[in-house]
Amino acid sequence: KTPNGTKIGRFGEEVIPSDAILNGVIKDKIAIEKVISGLQKKYGLSFARISIPEEETYLLEIPFPLAPLEVLRKTAETQFEEYVPMKRAESVFDLDVIGVSKKQAIVRVQMSAVSEAIVQTYETVFQHAGITPVSFEAEAQALMRAIIQRRESGITLIVDIGKKETTFVVVHSGSVWITSSVDVGGETITQALSKELSLSFEKAE
Repeated sequence: KTPNGTKIGRFGEEVIPSDAILNGVIKDKIAIEKVISGLQKKYGLSFARISIPEEETYLLEIPFPLAPLEVLRKTAETQFEEYVPMKRAESVFDLDVIGVSKKQAIVRVQMSAVSEAIVQTYETVFQHAGITPVSFEAEAQALMRAIIQRRESGITLIVDIGKKETTFVVVHSGSVWITSSVDVGGETITQALSKELSLSFEKAE
């Protein structure tokens, strides 16, 4: 934080081997540990919030009768498998209250859920690399939190163009409404330019 607002303190980017993570699942733990360990040493990182790739997370908005958060959690726990196509015993989930209507006696809750096995894999890899995870969140939630100001109303479309895929996130009144991914990313664009202009991949990039 500065007198002129928030500024980025540390930023790092590393190229991950193409087959080390597939559809959000870590396939080569050693390769990923090496990459994260390099970032940890270069930037002196000790703790991190981890965003889980969109393919492996479920985000949904549920209206519940107005109640304290602990009651909402118990209700969501008992009804979990009605909303999410995963077994409750094999999942990790959390709730965020995103809106309250006292007039209608309704609270809007966003539930995020992910396989416990995925979380454990990411946690182990980061810990082996010397970084302690303090929280896990869906990639779409991390994007929203980083880009959109709190309490911003209306609808926003976030388009995240990655190396191999592009993710679309629709945010409505401070919550992730819809997410979708397509297998077209920056690398696809570079390959198309390379072919069309008869350039090497490096020059096209």
